[in-house]
Amino acid sequence: MFEPLAAAGKGETRATDDPIRRTRQKRSGAGGSDPVFKEHGEPYFREGERKVIARLLRTGPQVLATGGGAFMMAETRDCIRQSGISVWLKAELALLLRRVLRRNNRPLLAKDPEGAMRQLMEARYPIYAKADITVESHDLPHDAIVAEIIAALAHSPLLRADAKAAIDETGTIATDPKHVANSR
Repeated sequence: MFEPLAAAGKGETRATDDPIRRTRQKRSGAGGSDPVFKEHGEPYFREGERKVIARLLRTGPQVLATGGGAFMMAETRDCIRQSGISVWLKAELALLLRRVLRRNNRPLLAKDPEGAMRQLMEARYPIYAKADITVESHDLPHDAIVAEIIAALAHSPLLRADAKAAIDETGTIATDPKHVANSR
């Protein structure tokens, strides 16, 4: 989904689970986050995820898609806030369930997906609301949501005027960290 957003910003798109998955595959031949959760637990996974996010944020302009639990860690939120602009794609329960039930790689949803999702939303949504920008996610084509994200960024006081001008003129996002306002 994030490739069009990264293309608009002339950067890369990365998912934080990918480096964790690759590291896990190199070490044991197993893939995905599920074996890490099963063998070492969620705190271990989140610590690895925190390190991956911090490393990736130092690599330049990009759209970084984190997993749902990543933003729950205060240290990770601070790292994101120092290096960029966080965007929460807020969605209703029914939409989230349709999306996550397409795959069986969600260890926190294994037993009772709807009940677990309700609990996660109750615990996480107040923290997610700390994101710099919130965009309502709907059952729309990805390009429509990307356009909403770009519009929200264009109106954000966190994006410097020169980056906003670039959006206005070209419809693209200047994702260089120097375009993030330092007046937080």
